[in-house]
Amino acid sequence: MERIRLTTNSILYFMKNEMHKKGINTIGEGDQTNLYRDKVPYYVRVMEGFPKTAKDFAVLPLVALDLVRSEIEGLQIGGGYRVYLDYVVEIFARRDGERDDLSEILYEIFDKDASLLNYEEGNFPTYVYSDAEGRLIEDYGGNVPPKIGDIIFSDRLLEIGRFQGLSEIENHRTSLSFRTQVLR
Repeated sequence: MERIRLTTNSILYFMKNEMHKKGINTIGEGDQTNLYRDKVPYYVRVMEGFPKTAKDFAVLPLVALDLVRSEIEGLQIGGGYRVYLDYVVEIFARRDGERDDLSEILYEIFDKDASLLNYEEGNFPTYVYSDAEGRLIEDYGGNVPPKIGDIIFSDRLLEIGRFQGLSEIENHRTSLSFRTQVLR
């Protein structure tokens, strides 16, 4: 898997795990049992890429992570590089209050750095409810992907949407952009 793909996957699962710590369920409709729905009732659909079909918008609220730009800069000594990746997180909500709450939670999530994980050597996580912790936790069910670097977040910009679209979906939308830096 290429480093850009590893970075995107690491951010996606980092974002989901941090949302679970806040009591937000991000498990897909077909991936969870009713037990989890009862234990963590508030559901947010998290996906990679901007929604493209009406089916994608069927379940709100929706959070979409999208890579919009990459830039590589060589280091002065050695053969290493700094890889800068610019992402946008689009938040589609059912009402303004929900949009503002999700925006603030996601803005704060990117106030700390994440680990770049190697999913070629480890499993993608599934999520199980922990009675001891009272929340959903990541479960790799075998090999945990090793950390191969750090993802440094910077340049966060939150744009509260005042979109006036043709549909109700556009009326409660906001955009969060940020830049990542990964050494390779």
